[in-house]
Order: sequence, then C-alpha cells, then structure tokens
Amino acid sequence: MGREEKDFWNVELRVHFERNGEDDYTEDDYEFDNEKEAMKFANENAGDVHDVLFYAAGTDCNPKSIW
Repeated sequence: MGREEKDFWNVELRVHFERNGEDDYTEDDYEFDNEKEAMKFANENAGDVHDVLFYAAGTDCNPKSIW
C-alpha cells in the first residue's frame, strides 16, 4: 500500500544551530500511521517541532497543519 492510499501524519523537526556565524538548521521528517503516535512523538520533541501535518488518503499535497 502506497502512502497516498492511506491517511498519514508527518512530524517535521528542525534543529537550529550556528554555522560560520550564521543561523542554520537541519530538517528531519518522521511519518506516522496515526495521530496519537505522531502527537506523542511531537510532544516528546516539542522544542524542535516545526510542524505536524495530516495528509488525507489519496493526497500527497496540501496537508492540514495540526500543531
């Protein structure tokens, strides 16, 4: 089953740091099959969460922000 065939939640973490005197960040995305798991992970990493996005089945764009 492809990811566009079912609902999924994406947690985007951004860790900010300084490089060569300028602000920068890394970005990592984590995909979950249900909102409960996604929100648990987001709350455990709240300081680095940029957004939590819900993608409805059949879509891979225009997600709903739930953070």
